[in-house]
Amino acid sequence: MKRIESYEEIQKRQKRNRLIYGVFMLFLLVVSTAGYAFLSGTGTDNSANVDSGINNEIGPYSVNLGGQQFSFINSPDKTKDVPVDSGITLDNFYQKPLFIASDSDLVGSEITNNLGKYVSRVQRACYGKCELDLPEKNCSDNLIVYKQSDTRKVYQSQSCVFIDGDLVAVDAFLYKVLGINA
Repeated sequence: MKRIESYEEIQKRQKRNRLIYGVFMLFLLVVSTAGYAFLSGTGTDNSANVDSGINNEIGPYSVNLGGQQFSFINSPDKTKDVPVDSGITLDNFYQKPLFIASDSDLVGSEITNNLGKYVSRVQRACYGKCELDLPEKNCSDNLIVYKQSDTRKVYQSQSCVFIDGDLVAVDAFLYKVLGINA
């Protein structure tokens, strides 16, 4: 049988429980804040830290840049020989819709995963006329056109960026746009 408690005893027990709970929450708040402050690093190094994956020949490669995490299939060293037009910067894409004309889903996802944070939206499109149910875009739109080729190069014409080659050329383009130097 449960002991009968007076109103004062009930109030005293509830007050004590609230005090214990409050002290515990305050302790948790202070410890988590202190832990974040000490374990998150200094935050003054704005250079890119490249942490390679398990196998340095295959990737994936993870780059921490300004507190943002980026992932690439190829290392910066593997992409350094790909010529990329020097006029291509992140400002070309920032807060604008980005259209990608590519038959490769892997290319589209590589670009979307890394530039999607900066553009207003990403959408597949066709460069010029096409038979697919996609918007037809030209170089007056913010468009990235990927074409598989044996020659790797990245160049710009008006608002179009043309990527010829393979995923190495795509990653070279992304490294250039994000300001990551090999």
